[in-house]
Amino acid sequence: MVGAVVSICATALAYNEEYCPPSSITLPPMSQNCCQGATVNFTENASGGGGAGPLGSLWSKDGIILHDGVTTWGSTISGATTCHLTISNVGANDAASYSFYSAIINNNCIFEVSGSAILTVNTTPLLVTLNPMSQTACGQGSTVNFTVEASGTAPLSYQWRKNGTNISDGVTSWGSTNSGAATMQLTISRVSTNDAASYDIVVNDVCHTAFSSPAILMVDYTCCKFPSIILNPANRTGSQGSTVNFKVWASGTAPLSYQWRKNGIILTNGVTTWESTISGATTPQLTISNVSADDGAYDVVVNNTCGTGGTAFSSPATLMVDSDGDGLPDNVDADPYYYDYSLPAFTISSPAEGAVF
Repeated sequence: MVGAVVSICATALAYNEEYCPPSSITLPPMSQNCCQGATVNFTENASGGGGAGPLGSLWSKDGIILHDGVTTWGSTISGATTCHLTISNVGANDAASYSFYSAIINNNCIFEVSGSAILTVNTTPLLVTLNPMSQTACGQGSTVNFTVEASGTAPLSYQWRKNGTNISDGVTSWGSTNSGAATMQLTISRVSTNDAASYDIVVNDVCHTAFSSPAILMVDYTCCKFPSIILNPANRTGSQGSTVNFKVWASGTAPLSYQWRKNGIILTNGVTTWESTISGATTPQLTISNVSADDGAYDVVVNNTCGTGGTAFSSPATLMVDSDGDGLPDNVDADPYYYDYSLPAFTISSPAEGAVF
């Protein structure tokens, strides 16, 4: 330490600086984080001196006294003998511990050293490690996702762009919906031909900016298959208070939407005015609970997003209600000659002797 004191005092006398008249350091310099190429400033607050002798102010890096000028790695030091040290065009080699010394020379060297301030230089590169992939949306109304992965110094921020213009979350003027515009994954719902474009993302960390490669979105109607009914709902007979199900099987490009109807009128989930309960009105299976005055013809309309012609209608299925529990539908009770010709025909192959038809 004696050698360090002599060195500091000798340097202080050589510079004979009087920018700081300290005998007491009141506020040590603050540690900092910065990016490569940035400019940082360390400031020392000191007070006192009172004309006790020539004054010296020095900065050190990892215990080595600094001098103004350009370093061998390209940064520039200024203010090395003042209360304000500036490092311009910071490089990785400037990451170190910096201390401030103040000295009063009066026969004997009296000096004080500040606490150390740590300079951390961010040298971690920002990289896009997975670019979004080009896609083809099958038919108008489908959903597509673009995803990116990046590495760098957290936190990372994201901004998706369409043809170079920033995207915002929400419904577009042509009806599609964007979500995740400031995240790693962009989702476009209810895709329209107006969404066909080039998409990329801008990624930022505290020091850097990176751009993904563009991904192209195309909208293709030729790959979209209209819905078709594979299996129609079957006729049903239900007793008073029972539960009845109608089910349909359909194919086509997903997503498929369903809407059940009774006698051509759209059904909604909930309790009817005659106290039965409808559920699954927009699913492949319609359920009627607590059956009551629900007899009628039920069918379902199936749609997808393939555009004009993308609608399929099932055949109607008849629900007959047996309110008195005699095993016969109410319409048969009311008319003993009633026959539902939509039911399959039957044949008696070996009638009993004496049978009458």
